[in-house]
Amino acid sequence: MNTRSLIYRLTLVVALALAIAWLALHREFFVITALRPELQRFGRWAPILFVGLYALSTVLFVPGLALTVVGGALFGPIGEHCGT
Repeated sequence: MNTRSLIYRLTLVVALALAIAWLALHREFFVITALRPELQRFGRWAPILFVGLYALSTVLFVPGLALTVVGGALFGPIGEHCGT
């Protein structure tokens, strides 16, 4: 493994660790009762934005199970919470 690859991997690990730490310290942003009013601000765009976020998180290797559960909790089976 060359030096450039090692630096890239270490940077990625540090960035992921910082993101996990930030998410752990700011859990209040991810409570469903706090997210629903924010989703209502986006109206019909909320599901489209969620799909974009889901696609981006897949590229960044974020586990899909958590986003799938959150998407189901926020939008329900038909998306009744976002004005659709």
